[in-house]
Amino acid sequence: MRNVAEAYFQNMVETASPIEQIILLYDKAIECMERAIELYDEKEDFEKRKEFVENIDRVYDIVSALKSFLDHEKGGEIAKNLDTIYTIILSTLVRTDKKKEELLKILEILKDLRETWEEVKKKS
Repeated sequence: MRNVAEAYFQNMVETASPIEQIILLYDKAIECMERAIELYDEKEDFEKRKEFVENIDRVYDIVSALKSFLDHEKGGEIAKNLDTIYTIILSTLVRTDKKKEELLKILEILKDLRETWEEVKKKS
């Protein structure tokens, strides 16, 4: 069933406008971060730890992709600020001693950024 859901998500991303693609990527990152946070306190269980790491890895991959999409020439100060935010998120995600509070903060940032992109979509 997971492969069907992933294929559906992949199709949504491929057929969406660039802004919609960004929003979909944020949606997936938020979903994965929420799941990782749910699993945070159960990391002693091997399977839960594995799922926790997989979700953190997905968030890392998505944020890396978002960072790579930045156009510093056209985006100017906004692109620079997003680059800084993404760099902080990525450096937090790779640390082995990350705290739950840090993950909650990342989740909050991702939700805020997603909301901002939703506003951009409405105005365009």
